[in-house]
Amino acid sequence: MRHIVAIVLMFFCGYSSAADHSILTLKLGDKVINLSYEDMLEFTPVEHTMSNLWIEKTTTYTGVKLSGILEKYKITNEWLQLTALNDYSIEVPIADADKGAFIAYLIDGKQIKIRDKGPLWLLYPFKENKVLDVDLYHNRSIWQLKVIEGL
Repeated sequence: MRHIVAIVLMFFCGYSSAADHSILTLKLGDKVINLSYEDMLEFTPVEHTMSNLWIEKTTTYTGVKLSGILEKYKITNEWLQLTALNDYSIEVPIADADKGAFIAYLIDGKQIKIRDKGPLWLLYPFKENKVLDVDLYHNRSIWQLKVIEGL
């Protein structure tokens, strides 16, 4: 009986660590791709220093261009559904990738903690492009991002 309990515990421990390893899931029709933090680091990083509605101080965000993810995984849907850890979701047109939308994974050089809106946060370069510094794009910013699904 102890052997069975040990095997069951090993299975669940292994499952838990595998699930914890993924920080972003891409759902592309029948295909599901789980990306780890290390996978995110393989993309060319972008940095944007700015303030925003949610953090009052000027902060440097490091992340990956949304366009880089779309390109690598050949995502061509017109719309994307983005879902957060709390199951809040929004729809974003794929054209926003051309406007500089990016997925931040660092704030001031440190990984973004869940309690600080992480581990991933879709943002726009608000400071660099004032056209984006409006409610429409603020509302499309989603923190605690966990899933991107092509619609």
